[in-house]
Amino acid sequence: MNKIELLAPAGSLDALKAAVENGADAVYIGGEQFSARQKADNFTREQMEEGIAYAHARGCKVHVAVNTLISNEEIGNLIAYAYQLAELGVDAVIVQDLGAAHILRETLPQLALHASTQMAVHNTPGVQFLENQGFERVVLARETSLESIRAIKEQTDVELEVFVHGALCVAYSGQCLLSSMIGGRSGNRGLCAQPCRMPYQLVGADGSEYESADGPYLLSTRDLNMLHHLPDLIASGVSSLKIEGRMKRPEYVATVTSVYRRAIDEGVVTRDMKKDLMTAFNREGFTDGYYTGNVDLDMFGIRRDEKEDKQWLQGARQTYEGVENPLVDISFRASITRDGSSLTVVDEDGTACTVTGPYPEEAVNRPLDPAELAKRLGKTGGTPYRCTEVRTQVEPGLILSAAAINGMRRDALNQLTALRARQDMPELGKVRRIPDVPGPKGMPGLSVQVTSKDQLTSRLLKLETAML
Repeated sequence: MNKIELLAPAGSLDALKAAVENGADAVYIGGEQFSARQKADNFTREQMEEGIAYAHARGCKVHVAVNTLISNEEIGNLIAYAYQLAELGVDAVIVQDLGAAHILRETLPQLALHASTQMAVHNTPGVQFLENQGFERVVLARETSLESIRAIKEQTDVELEVFVHGALCVAYSGQCLLSSMIGGRSGNRGLCAQPCRMPYQLVGADGSEYESADGPYLLSTRDLNMLHHLPDLIASGVSSLKIEGRMKRPEYVATVTSVYRRAIDEGVVTRDMKKDLMTAFNREGFTDGYYTGNVDLDMFGIRRDEKEDKQWLQGARQTYEGVENPLVDISFRASITRDGSSLTVVDEDGTACTVTGPYPEEAVNRPLDPAELAKRLGKTGGTPYRCTEVRTQVEPGLILSAAAINGMRRDALNQLTALRARQDMPELGKVRRIPDVPGPKGMPGLSVQVTSKDQLTSRLLKLETAML
């Protein structure tokens, strides 16, 4: 099976850490602008900088959602925000608006573009179009079947990303207007009021009210769970398996990420894995959605009454709070001679940096022992690193204080962390200027569509005459 990315949601800095510490290969987050989950905690610039550094130091990528529709008046802010993201070293931006994608491609071609599931792309021509538009990855609509995914992959080279767990919309991805129509809050502007999760009364054409045997939550779909379909999805050639949940708590992110990490790595699904997913969140069970084409009433279900199992919450938190389990293998090369002291650290990807320390002194009693030096350098607790090798060159008869050795180790690891956080950052240069977008001229027109002569009433004809 091909190497596949496990992509986890992070609506907060704690959720990001929960995802990283539980095995995510990448996380997706939102900032304070242009995010389709404006009700999530989201990230300030300072939090985003901290989160990117934390993730990159541990070998985890960061994708940022810039996936709302953009108005003309927001284009300047979009460019400034995108430049900020590029400065921070994000690995990709997730975009819904084709106009916004064009602007970003023209102004900041260094930014990798991922097409949001909000675009509702679900077939080969749609994916090929986005590929030709410069997108490196397409997040397929959640309505796309496994059969269609296979067919798309056979005819395109762009990376494909698919949802494997989390909330499903009853409407097509990115095409729901219910929230904006009944509540004035557009999901495509990041403010979905989730009307599909509300109770409704079933009413017949004659006004008669009916009671549903399944309760009043007539539009609420169960959460997606593709745990048993992972082998087929991986074999289909997709590049990324995505967990939904930027509105979910960090404990949820920790649990679901951990389960899918184990299922991918071990190739098995256990009873405990299924139990963990049920405990974390479910709406009267799960569904495999549209992947198998079995679209029926079994896709619907309300969320159970939540009575937190404190034990589960505590266990989930322990996977990311105060974690001292290093993830990145490193090696040290130390040189202590009469010409000075230096320390080089190299990570598993070959990234290296060297720091210098104070001059050693002549030993009066016990000189510095190479084995003791190696032991001290190998103490990397409380960092994201695990020391696997230390090579030393120590000139006889010298001494260097423990404080100096610790300081060199600390400086070297801090520099390595900074390098890992920025190593993929492109040269930005100057932002290319986009011409001002002209506003509408005169009063907007009104268009009315009719499908039969009967609908073409005298009132419509008078309205047309009045507007000419």
